[in-house]
Amino acid sequence: MSRETLCAQQGLLGLNEDVLLEIVSHLDAASAHKLSATARSIHPLARRQALSTVTIDDVHGDLNYQKITGMCTYMLHDIPGRLHCVKSLKIRVGLPKEHYISWMYQFGETFVTAGQKLAQFLENAIQLQSLEVYLFDEIIALEPRIASAIHALPNFRRLDITVLGISTCVQEFLLTMRHDLQKLRIIDLTSGLSEHQVLPNLINMKITDLELPLSKELDPDHSSNNGYQHSFPDMRKLSLPLLYTGISMYTLWRAFPNLRALRIHDCVRFNSAENACWKSLDYVEGPVELFEQWSPTCHVPHVSISSILARPHFDISPSGIYGLKTALRLFKQTSPLALSFSIMADPGLAESFWMPLVECAPRLRSLEVKLHPFSEGDMTPGLFACIRVISAALGRMPTVIHLRLLVMYPRRRISAQIDQREELALQLLEEAPSIRYVSVSLAGGLSYLTPVVKSAAWKVVGARTCRKLEHITESFEEDVRSRIIAPDFDPRSNL
Repeated sequence: MSRETLCAQQGLLGLNEDVLLEIVSHLDAASAHKLSATARSIHPLARRQALSTVTIDDVHGDLNYQKITGMCTYMLHDIPGRLHCVKSLKIRVGLPKEHYISWMYQFGETFVTAGQKLAQFLENAIQLQSLEVYLFDEIIALEPRIASAIHALPNFRRLDITVLGISTCVQEFLLTMRHDLQKLRIIDLTSGLSEHQVLPNLINMKITDLELPLSKELDPDHSSNNGYQHSFPDMRKLSLPLLYTGISMYTLWRAFPNLRALRIHDCVRFNSAENACWKSLDYVEGPVELFEQWSPTCHVPHVSISSILARPHFDISPSGIYGLKTALRLFKQTSPLALSFSIMADPGLAESFWMPLVECAPRLRSLEVKLHPFSEGDMTPGLFACIRVISAALGRMPTVIHLRLLVMYPRRRISAQIDQREELALQLLEEAPSIRYVSVSLAGGLSYLTPVVKSAAWKVVGARTCRKLEHITESFEEDVRSRIIAPDFDPRSNL
C-alpha cells in the first residue's frame, strides 16, 4: 500500500508531525484540549498547544488570588511537560478584599502566597513570550522576584501591564529591562500617565509597538537642541489614547523618527500648529479633529478615521456636514490603498461625500465602512437607499476589490436583521463589478457595552449578470484583505 493511500485512509493522523504542528498552532486552548483527547498519537502536540496560553480573568468576580496559586502549583508540578509549554500568560484579577479593608495597606495572605508562586512560575517559564498583568505595580511591590524573573525571560516579546500609578518600582522595572519587545502596552487606572513618567524609563529597550495613554501635555523639551531629549528610532507603531491632552506633532516626530503606524484617540487640540510629518507612513488612524489640524503630507497605504462622519448633532462646520470636507481632503492627500471610516447612513450624502470620494481615492483597493442608521422609526428604507448610493460610487471605482460593511443597530433590533446580511451584500454588488470579496456585519449595543456582532463573508463568483456569493471564513477574508493592500499585490497571483 502506497504512503499516499495510507495517509488518505488515516486522515488527520496520517499527516507528518510538521503539518500537524502547523494545523494545531491555529487552534485556541479549548479546541486544542479537546483535540488532545481524540487520539494517542496527536495527544502530545495538541496538549502543548492547549497549555501554550494560560488565562486567569476574574477582575469582576470574587477577587480571589487562590486561582493564581492553584494554576502556578499545577504547572510547577511538571515543569518540562507543562510549564515549558506556556508561551502566553494573562492575569486579570482585582485586589483581595482584605487589601481594601486595611487602612495600613497591608497585603492579605492569599495575595502574598499568589505573588510568591507567580515568581516561581516566571523563573521557570523559559518559553514565555507574552505577559499581561492587571495591577502590576501592586504585584511587583509585594514580590520583587517577579520583576527579576521577567527580566531574565529569554524569549520575551510582549508586555501588557495595568497599574494604579507609575510607582518607583514600576519605573525601575522598566528602566532595567533590556528586551527587544514587539509590543508594550501600559494602562494607568488612576490619573493617567505623563511622558516624563514613562518615556525616559524605556531607553534601554527596543520596542516596535507602543501603546501609552497620556493625560499630561505632550510638549517638546526645550532643554534639548533637537527639540526632545528622548528618541526611539526602533519604534514602528505608536498608539496614543491622549484623553483630551494637547499634542505636539513635532515632539512625536522627534521622539519617534522612524514611525510607520500612528494611532491617536480623543485628541482635540494641538499645542502648536507645526506641520511636522514623517517622510512615509503605512497606517494613520485618528478622529476627524486630528486631521482638521494635521494631515500627513505623504502617501499612506491605510487610513482610518475613528469618529463618525456627518453626525447630526455635530453640525459645526460651515457646510453643516461634520467632518466630510476634512475626510475628503485627507483621502486626496494620502491616496490610500485601504480606507476605514464610520459615517451616518444618509442617502443625502451622495453628492457631498460618496461621489467626491471617487476622485479623492483613485488607488483604493479595500474599503471598510461602518454605517450608523438613524434610529427614528423603521431604519430599513433609509439604510437600503444609502447602500444603493454606496454601490453607485463603487461602480466608478474599478480598483476596489474588497469591501467590508458593518451596520450599527440598537441591540433590540439586531436579532431581527440577521437575515439581511446576504441581501445587503448583493445590493452593494449591484453596480460594483470590481468587488471580488465582501463581508457584512451587523452590530448592536449601547456605546458603553461590548457590541454583539454577527458577521458573514463571501467570495464573489460569476459574471456581472449572474453574480453569486460563496461563503468564506472571516479569517480567510482577513488574509485576503492583507494581500490586497500589500504594496506588491498582483491580482493574477495573490487572489
